[in-house]
Amino acid sequence: MSIITYCTKLCEQACCTIPPCAYVFGWYYQSVIEREIALCQMNVHDRVLCIGGGATPFSACLFAAKTGAHVTVIDKESSVISQATKFVKLMHLEDHVTVLHQNGLEVCPTHFSVIHIAMQVTPLDRIKDYLYNSMANTTRLIIRQPKTRIKGHYSVLEESEYAKATAAVAHSGKMIAASILFVKQLQNEHLA
Repeated sequence: MSIITYCTKLCEQACCTIPPCAYVFGWYYQSVIEREIALCQMNVHDRVLCIGGGATPFSACLFAAKTGAHVTVIDKESSVISQATKFVKLMHLEDHVTVLHQNGLEVCPTHFSVIHIAMQVTPLDRIKDYLYNSMANTTRLIIRQPKTRIKGHYSVLEESEYAKATAAVAHSGKMIAASILFVKQLQNEHLA
């Protein structure tokens, strides 16, 4: 287990057992989420899928709280599902966020207009390819890219794959370097 994974698990445990911690740690994601919402123009009419929510699905909760969209968050680790469900209730978002135990390589992406992949998701390249090939042409796929100094702790795409993005937004002062947007329809129009 990497030091980043270990620290993340400690923070998740604190957020699940000490409610004020959840609000403090939520501030870390505020600007990232706001930029991602603007990047993909997410709104109340979207059906959002978040892959890799962990025990504290902050991104899913903030997407729902800030846009009113219905969000489904999945994680392949069965051990975090109960905690994630409690966390969603703690945030009073159980009517807007659904937590499921599922693998990103097995989910059906056709029902979603926005798909978000967390940085810790692995194997990122296979999951991205599966989703991209299966999703609707207008679905917006967002992938977070880690800062260069910590890339070794995450599954990342080849630089040539990031270069195929439709758009991106950079983040400062975070472990997240950028959020990358892929939309098949826009890429196909660009190539035509």
